Amino acid sequence: MLTFFLAHQNRFAVTRVHDIKSAFEPFIPQSVERIILDNTNMEGRQVYGANWKELDGTHLHAYMGVLILAEVYR
Repeated sequence: MLTFFLAHQNRFAVTRVHDIKSAFEPFIPQSVERIILDNTNMEGRQVYGANWKELDGTHLHAYMGVLILAEVYR
């Protein structure tokens, strides 16, 4: 049973993951990603003003990747 599950997961990844960005799509839809980015940037501008550097999708994916990696090696 576990072998079937792992084979299915690998098939899913091979057919749907083409780059780093597409690897995150099963975890978080673009609509939710947009909400996170908009609200994070709004809060950052309010708290840090002109010192705030806009967060974009690339930085959000990098942050999520670090969180996933930290959990894997925990």
